[in-house]
Amino acid sequence: MPEHPTTTDAPASTAGSPVALTPRDTGTLDAAQRRAFGALLRGPYVRADKQPEMFRTIAAHREVLASQLDNLFLTLVVDDASGIAYATAWEEDVEDSRQLYRAQSLTFLQSAILLHLRHQLVVTSPAERTIVDKEHVAEAVADVMTSLGTDKAAREKRFQAAWQKLLDWSLVSTTPTPGRFEVSPVLRLIFSADEVRAITRAYRDYLGLPDEEDDAAPAAGGAEDTASGAGTESEARTAGLSRRPDSAHPTPQEGPQA
Repeated sequence: MPEHPTTTDAPASTAGSPVALTPRDTGTLDAAQRRAFGALLRGPYVRADKQPEMFRTIAAHREVLASQLDNLFLTLVVDDASGIAYATAWEEDVEDSRQLYRAQSLTFLQSAILLHLRHQLVVTSPAERTIVDKEHVAEAVADVMTSLGTDKAAREKRFQAAWQKLLDWSLVSTTPTPGRFEVSPVLRLIFSADEVRAITRAYRDYLGLPDEEDDAAPAAGGAEDTASGAGTESEARTAGLSRRPDSAHPTPQEGPQA
């Protein structure tokens, strides 16, 4: 009586795969690629100056990683000039797709601060770190702060809360000098120049200031951001402000959707 062939749980095509990490591993990515893939999913982004090996892996295998992210309805963004890589939700709506990243709403004050910080990036050489003084940032958005009410203590409390959010989102980070913070280069990517002009115009209208056509007013940089209302709230849809719905910290959509 002929013997029937036995079957295994793992597909035959993966047997002896050079990327297998365990006998039952059916994955198609090697260990370095898997770590990079996980970092992109966790977000908010990978920086070449902070995680050089990880960024090199992403840059060298961007097509493979992009294909894996496409399976999750995500897009890989790699900016070699800025040394930034992140994953963000597809711009296209696909029926029955489950969104892994959600939009993070920004308050009027948070948006104004981000616009100012982006402008600081714009006027700083890409080869240099952008360092800002927290008190100077508060002074730069003084008009916005004044529009929020006359209670000085309440305004300062709202600024502190907005600043803490930017720290949580890794858009600013501490430096050894108290009160001085580094601005993340991912802000170069969050808003396009057209979006910066549109948001700035909306804020100036809201504050009753004369319109300016240049990009010198407080500005913002990323994958997909929109402003809503006359400067009362905006939503960032980019990797820099994104994260999985079950995550406590935002990433490129809670990022980057930012």
